[in-house]
Amino acid sequence: MKFNELGRSFFRKTVQMCSNFATTCTRKGTQGAKLPIDTTFSGSLEKSLDKVVSRGEKNFSVHKKYMNFFQYRKTALDEHLYKLSAGRSMVEMLGVLAIIGVLSVGAIAGYSKAMMKYKLNKQTEQISLVFNTLIKILYELNIAPCSQNAECSYTKTLWSLNELPEDMRADTPANNIQDALDFKYFVYMPANKSDQIATRIWMYSKGSAQYPSSYNKESCINLLQTAKSFYNNLYDIMFFVSGAPAWYLKGAKSNSNYTPITSLTVAELEQKCAVCSSQSEYCYMNVVFQ
Repeated sequence: MKFNELGRSFFRKTVQMCSNFATTCTRKGTQGAKLPIDTTFSGSLEKSLDKVVSRGEKNFSVHKKYMNFFQYRKTALDEHLYKLSAGRSMVEMLGVLAIIGVLSVGAIAGYSKAMMKYKLNKQTEQISLVFNTLIKILYELNIAPCSQNAECSYTKTLWSLNELPEDMRADTPANNIQDALDFKYFVYMPANKSDQIATRIWMYSKGSAQYPSSYNKESCINLLQTAKSFYNNLYDIMFFVSGAPAWYLKGAKSNSNYTPITSLTVAELEQKCAVCSSQSEYCYMNVVFQ
């Protein structure tokens, strides 16, 4: 291919590129015979071209100031693309994570508090239901007294009345009653006490798979507060820690010298419940109605 044809082809590509960016192209080289200009170039582009100075080897270049313009445009474009792809800085990401962490801790604490309040309210309803059923057994049903010199279980009898919802039935021990905070209720008639019925409420037993393995003082206070409303039918309440009696409270049916449960404040009830801890072997409460 002759140089004229090579030159024209190169010119077309160069001029097309320059025209896209509204630039002026020049061609530099050694002096020589003129090379005819391709008539297909537009008039504005022909004016922008220098004279063809040689038939020999030529050296074409874009004017320096337009090269700087191209370089500036390329740099600006690169910076823009970098900003689009770079995303957030590490400091910004750490700040966002810190805010999310604080909000998460607050949300978890609020959720835990709300769930405990819900369970305490649920437990209050369930305790009231159990106590009302015990009173019903004692006053309305002709249940044979316990004839042996030991307590007699009436947990199955209570279930046979269909007074309690199935979601309160404990899996272990079988047929025992379980409230929203995992207290286990065993219903019995004290030995040689045909006019009494009671429930043993297991609150804690270290390492046990059947009874609560952690002690909840708030639920103990809640139970005693609920028992206050049954004062007129209540005989007494006995609290045992590791098999030994820790304290006694009495209801309206008792003539003992025990402290009446209705006379205790919330702070005093809290002190009563604080005698059980994770150091204890087990803790339970006997609530007796007459």
